[in-house]
Amino acid sequence: MEGFEKTIISYYANKESKDSKQVQLSEIIETIKTGDGIKDKIEQIRSLPDKSQRDKLKGTLPMVTFSGLFGESRKKEHLVHYSGLICLDIDNLKELQHKRIEIQADQFTHALFLSPSGNGLKVLIKVQGQKEDHLQLFEAIRNYYKNNFNVEIDRSCKDISRGAFVSYDPEIFINHSSSFLSVLQINSFKMDDINEFLSRKSTFKTGNRNEYLFEFANICKNQKIDIHSCIVYAIKKFSEEGFEKSEIENTIKSAFASNYSTANSNEFKKEQRVSSWEVAEDYLKQKYDLRYNTILNKAEYRPKNSNDPYIEINEDSIYRDLQRNNVSFSLNKLRSLLASDFIPEHDAFLEYFKSLEQLEWDPNKDYIDELASFVKTEDDSWFRLQFKKMLVRSEACASDPKVFNKQVFILVHSMQNSGKSTFCRFLCPPDLNDYFTENISTDKDSLIALSNNFIINMDELATFNRAEINTLKSMISRNNINVRLPYGRRQVNLPRRANFVGSTNKDEFLTDETGSVRWLCFELIDKIDFSYKQHVNIDLVWKQAYNLYKEGFNYELTDEEIAYNESRNKKYQNTLAEYDLIQSFFMPCEEKLKANFMNVTDIMVFLKNKEDLKSINLTMPNISKALKMLGYTSESCYIESIKQSRKGYFIKARK
Repeated sequence: MEGFEKTIISYYANKESKDSKQVQLSEIIETIKTGDGIKDKIEQIRSLPDKSQRDKLKGTLPMVTFSGLFGESRKKEHLVHYSGLICLDIDNLKELQHKRIEIQADQFTHALFLSPSGNGLKVLIKVQGQKEDHLQLFEAIRNYYKNNFNVEIDRSCKDISRGAFVSYDPEIFINHSSSFLSVLQINSFKMDDINEFLSRKSTFKTGNRNEYLFEFANICKNQKIDIHSCIVYAIKKFSEEGFEKSEIENTIKSAFASNYSTANSNEFKKEQRVSSWEVAEDYLKQKYDLRYNTILNKAEYRPKNSNDPYIEINEDSIYRDLQRNNVSFSLNKLRSLLASDFIPEHDAFLEYFKSLEQLEWDPNKDYIDELASFVKTEDDSWFRLQFKKMLVRSEACASDPKVFNKQVFILVHSMQNSGKSTFCRFLCPPDLNDYFTENISTDKDSLIALSNNFIINMDELATFNRAEINTLKSMISRNNINVRLPYGRRQVNLPRRANFVGSTNKDEFLTDETGSVRWLCFELIDKIDFSYKQHVNIDLVWKQAYNLYKEGFNYELTDEEIAYNESRNKKYQNTLAEYDLIQSFFMPCEEKLKANFMNVTDIMVFLKNKEDLKSINLTMPNISKALKMLGYTSESCYIESIKQSRKGYFIKARK
């Protein structure tokens, strides 16, 4: 309820301040969101590498007592009003963003925000109880967080008078309809565990109900659950025909009045000392090889110490395995565990290139040039240089998130079956075959493909129309991808790691009138010699590329190479009909007195009036593009007949 935000708490100017003022919870939340007056200081704190320096600067931040309003001093005996709030500190989180998402989804989270240091979280929980219940509530919440989120809460939060530094987090999470947490509710969670434990030992059924409930109540008593909570829970859980409320109450009272602890009670106590998380983690470590594939963004597994290929984790199958082996762990907890840092990260690209260091090779041999020698082009020296740069650039793009490959490597040959596509496929080493794909489009899956593939082969570019080629250029130009992954809870920012290669048998396929720097085209003069498959080890080719990258080889095109490539690409330019017609009928004219001043409409009308051009579908946008491609410069000219200026071109008709 939004009215809760009007709760009054105490505010102190800094850690040493003795004087306080009253503020509403809503004011503090707004300050945390906007950083009003504290943003610069907190950003400075988060940038300091030394903890002692951070702590010293934190001491100058304003501080509040979320749990209540205090009088003459910040001591529990001077508490004027208990707010019903408990502020939790979760420090030094490795998987901070993941835990943030988990805790936000919990029904009891009222507010969640970054700590001043930036490496932890603060959580506000609304509780039902009085100040006398504060410690019991805190301990219950602490256990709840350990069991459900596998995180440790700072024990100093149990102090009702504890101050919390005001932080800054523009993405602070607020849930106005969050649930109140009560002692009864917390005890219910623990009694669920007791009932689940006991049900593995016995069965609640006619003839055994009193014995079962007596054991249940005895364990509750030894777990320091109050008798009232136990009776309320049991009536709700165990009432049935022939086992009425009065009998339930009497059985529980009898158990609480007894002075001994049953074997089941001791066993449950022993089991609770080892958290369910630890039991589940140990079991999974012994049973499976687990890894989180950072390229494909999914958790994978296989039987322990097997040579089977890794496959995507099936949560339901693992959950079934846990239950069949008496590992008490909920499906929600399992999902949380499998999405946490419990599973080590695996980067297939980095692992592959690292593995090449063990590969024996001749450092004096040029493996890249050897592979290039099987491809004969109209400019072999240019091809061999750019082929080497492309391979090193591809390695850099795959292994370094800050690098992306801006060029597409294209083989051009008019004949079919010349070996272009096969050669492009050969470039992907067998160990990375799962990260090779062909012919992406423009949908969400294709965006994700930019991040989780090593090579994308645009096979047969001749089949692409103008719009598809332009869309492809847009895809090539992306250096990261912001997208929500399948089943993901939020959008993520992924690095572009894919490299583009391609082939075409079409002489003209480039469409961009502003330039074609993204395309490196190499025209074959003959079919590719297929014997490279017998003579070339592609792993050694990539080892050389990897070594060149580590040595600082300049894999980017120089300014001179970019200019040369632009001039080469003109022969592959898919020119507009308007381009050819303007070249045929007009020429630029610098002498304005001898020129006609024509705008795009004038040129369109002129061409349309030609009898043999009437069937050609000419458009004004294409005329504008053609003029730009031909180097015409748009100018402004005052037209006497209409008494105003307009944009156009000084142009002269060819004779």
